[in-house]
Amino acid sequence: MKWFTSHLPWKSFSPAVLRIIEDTYFIPDPDRPGYITTKTSVEQEIASFVDDGTHVRAIPFLLTILDVLPTHIIMGSINDLLSATLYDLGLHNTQQVRSRFASLTFMEEVGHYLPVVKPRAIAKQNFKSLQIHGPSKL
Repeated sequence: MKWFTSHLPWKSFSPAVLRIIEDTYFIPDPDRPGYITTKTSVEQEIASFVDDGTHVRAIPFLLTILDVLPTHIIMGSINDLLSATLYDLGLHNTQQVRSRFASLTFMEEVGHYLPVVKPRAIAKQNFKSLQIHGPSKL
């Protein structure tokens, strides 16, 4: 945890999230007494971050449901993951369909890791969006 809390992105995570990581992510290393390792294998960890283009295929699908299912978008205001070109393109595309969202909220001082950096703030925003716009009638 000392290493995690001194490196990005983990050092920006909420202390509550870091406690959950500490309690659930590690196990004693069976091959090296006195050491710890992750519960998942290196192969499983790598598979979690493979860029298979799913996010690109998700966008056309999202556009098909915007007029049917109230969709609330919450984004961080900081670009901490993408190239400037991709980030700007995403903002441009978001603005083009903004009127079709039930709500669009930009949260300040946070980027891609919004749910783990500010879990309480995103929970509050989720409730606020639902109070203002109500649950779906579907």
